[in-house]
Amino acid sequence: MDVDVIETIRLPNPPLRAVAYVSEVRRPWSVAEIDRLLVSSSAVNAQLSITGVLLYDGLRFFQYIEGPPANLFDTYDRIKRSSRHDLIAEMYNDRITARHFPQWQMACRKVQLGSILEVSAQRWSRTRLALGALGEKPEVIQQLLAF
Repeated sequence: MDVDVIETIRLPNPPLRAVAYVSEVRRPWSVAEIDRLLVSSSAVNAQLSITGVLLYDGLRFFQYIEGPPANLFDTYDRIKRSSRHDLIAEMYNDRITARHFPQWQMACRKVQLGSILEVSAQRWSRTRLALGALGEKPEVIQQLLAF
């Protein structure tokens, strides 16, 4: 009896990158405007394999996005060019070893005033984000998941 042998080839995980930034809105956003942003962003992010989270406190956005480097660069460039906000600070822009928000094309949460400053004040380092791949999520990621 002839048996076909199917060999499994394991492909390496594709490289990933993450960006975290804080921006200040040029004017307050309504719930409807945020909903429209989420619908359009989620659709684009799904096509580009971008995942992440967006926090809004009425004055500022905090966003963490992750995905394939080329797609992430394009997405981040588009975000930086937006006339709806001004970039204040980039907290993180480097490689990561694993996704921290694989299930969220773009989760959004309205948070209390001051929460974004608290999250952005955390130490964002490549080493801390890379630790998540070893099983335990870094503290800054745990804070984002808690919102």
